[in-house]
Amino acid sequence: AAAGLGLSSQLNNARARLQHPHPAVREAAAEAVGALGGPSALPALRDALNDPEASVRRATYSALATLAHR
Repeated sequence: AAAGLGLSSQLNNARARLQHPHPAVREAAAEAVGALGGPSALPALRDALNDPEASVRRATYSALATLAHR
């Protein structure tokens, strides 16, 4: 159970970083959400598809593909 709490905390932190002012942080956050998340991560990733930075959008598409193949 403790490991699950750690994963949940990591996922929540990654989701919060999708709003960070620096694009590189948002890009890394999208990758982390894809690696850590499940269906509950979809709303945050959907929002990130509208990011003004192409690199963040690409990372978001990749994260969605990762989630779709689980």
